[in-house]
Amino acid sequence: MRFRKILRATVLLFTATLPVVSCITVDKSLGSDNIPEDHILTVKTATFNIPIGLKMADSIQGVSSSYHIIGAVNTEEFGLTTFGTAANICPYYTGLRFGENPVVKEVYLVLTRSGEQHFTNNQEGIVQDVYVHRLNKTIDSTTLYNNSLTNQDYDQTPLNIGTSSISSNDSLIIYLNNSLGEDILTATNDDLDTLSNFMEKIKGLYLTCANPPSGLIGGRLNQYSFGNITLYVKYNFKPTWDTSLPRKDTLIGLYVGYDYCLNTSTYSSQQLATSNALRSMPIEGVGGIKPYIDMISFKDTLDTWAEKMGYDKSKILISRAILTLPFEMPSNLDLLNYYPTYLFPSHKVEDTDSLTNYYYPFDEVNETGNAKGLINRSLFNYSGDISETLQYIINNDKSKITDSYNMYLMPLSESTSSTTGATTYSIDYINYYIGKINGALSDNPPKLTLVYSVYQ
Repeated sequence: MRFRKILRATVLLFTATLPVVSCITVDKSLGSDNIPEDHILTVKTATFNIPIGLKMADSIQGVSSSYHIIGAVNTEEFGLTTFGTAANICPYYTGLRFGENPVVKEVYLVLTRSGEQHFTNNQEGIVQDVYVHRLNKTIDSTTLYNNSLTNQDYDQTPLNIGTSSISSNDSLIIYLNNSLGEDILTATNDDLDTLSNFMEKIKGLYLTCANPPSGLIGGRLNQYSFGNITLYVKYNFKPTWDTSLPRKDTLIGLYVGYDYCLNTSTYSSQQLATSNALRSMPIEGVGGIKPYIDMISFKDTLDTWAEKMGYDKSKILISRAILTLPFEMPSNLDLLNYYPTYLFPSHKVEDTDSLTNYYYPFDEVNETGNAKGLINRSLFNYSGDISETLQYIINNDKSKITDSYNMYLMPLSESTSSTTGATTYSIDYINYYIGKINGALSDNPPKLTLVYSVYQ
């Protein structure tokens, strides 16, 4: 959703440049008596405490062409959070042939880890069991969100042979039941020549991780760059290109994730959503609990202020609307490493035609000079400009302020184009953060500061 751009108030000062001569006095007020008072714009400021609550970012986008995420972490602040990844499997190329009477000898996955996140000390090398499940459905445009998969969408019995564990090593080999390979070898020539047919026949895999032992605070999230998970099938076959040749072994590799994967996640922090008037508000990454501002309700505060000041709401011009989100210095400064780098107001946009919804930062995030909710570790706050949004909210009647103006305070990620050099900001669906900002009952609560003028 793109909000209507509204002209900001700017006071233009016209001055004449004159050579300076020591014996000449310049009267800078010359002509000011000829300017009508109702043509002079006075810049003023107003500061409001922000009523801030907590809300889950439900059904957040889980589709990714960057990383598969597998893991589980248990924290004192948020409880248990889990991540899994689901993806279709298909050959590296069309036209593959299996030969005559193929017989499976071995099936296994190879995973090469590219990154990790952990939130307590000594968690880098912990052992985590990984489970591989067979999908009962293909991953397509109807499976978009972190909660898109249900228990019916995958076999509850894992394909693993024995125990498969991630530890301090960057690579992991998981041996799987031969039944998967046997199904793959039944693919027809039509299936092998059309990848969509192959994926519809074989479906895909869903990888999950065991939860930390009960009562243990800790865990780890493991990131695998897209393309760094490969399924291998080793089988024996009779060559068809020469009848005199004996049977032979061969090995084929298959993509795990064609075009994209679906990262799922679950959160125990739902229980926190009932708490609003707090001294501190937790920040959780991805689909977890978020500080939330009900702007429809806050509209009443702005209208009351405008009426008290005697302003015509339609004539208030916003130059700046700075949202400041303070936080207390944590007792352990290392905890700041887990706070998001950017925390900016975002909104849910619902597409009623396709029955989908997405979260986007408000348009101001791309404006030059906007702090974009960047963390300030010296002043212990986040701040960002939401002028265009506030301009619309102040100027219009409450009936025109829809739910899409309500603000989820979400971590952002930045990316720079290698061709244009342009930097863009979007919701961070990959990295899981934990942190806190001050709540409404704090001595230093979240604030909105308006720099504005009123024209006659």
